[in-house]
Amino acid sequence: MLLDTAQTGILACGMMVLMISGMFDLSIGGILRFSGIMAGVAVKQLGFPPIPAFLVGCAWASSSAASTASWSPASRSRADRDACHRVGLSRGLQLVSGAGVTNIGNGFTIFGQTQILGIYSPFWFMAVIVVLFAFLVGNTRYFRQAYYIGGNARAAKLSGISVEWTVFSFFAIMGLLSGLAGALLASRLNTAVVLAGTGVELKVITAVVLGGASLAAAPGRFTAPSSASSSWRSCRMR
Repeated sequence: MLLDTAQTGILACGMMVLMISGMFDLSIGGILRFSGIMAGVAVKQLGFPPIPAFLVGCAWASSSAASTASWSPASRSRADRDACHRVGLSRGLQLVSGAGVTNIGNGFTIFGQTQILGIYSPFWFMAVIVVLFAFLVGNTRYFRQAYYIGGNARAAKLSGISVEWTVFSFFAIMGLLSGLAGALLASRLNTAVVLAGTGVELKVITAVVLGGASLAAAPGRFTAPSSASSSWRSCRMR
């Protein structure tokens, strides 16, 4: 349960920021699974050491998600269309890659199978990310701009906020977190499969809404989406 909560919690941090700003990313499942495959290929077939391979998966995911941010207040649905296009592209690439990468080995499992105080490392990754995002959203000017953009993007732009660049960076961060979750999952299982992350979008959006965000954008508090994802997971198990 903790490991599933860790994945959802990591993704929920980025999705919370996006939803506060009035956006959401429907392609995080595709990014998650393919970033794991990228990291697995880098280790097993290209001979990369574990850390560079892990970073390859994260970097690909971030750059891919950033392409979704070709958005303007006058065409708010553009990002959603781009996300759908990337979902199709990701699935096509998965078909090319076959079943994925099995028995990755070469020390790659260190990221997902290491235990600290009896708890696997993905949970600690999530804990650090949740604390970091709670601080950033609550105490930094840059991340609090999400509230202004979600409330009224045109007014935010007229007040001097670079709406396009800010949204671009939020999508890039969401992609980075998706890549991190995918690489961690591949490391934990020692396998990167094309079915990883299926349906994760609904789980994450549900966790974010339970955590205090609104589907109507700006209203919302960064109240630890990880705890909401734990509650949602508990409800599913009953």
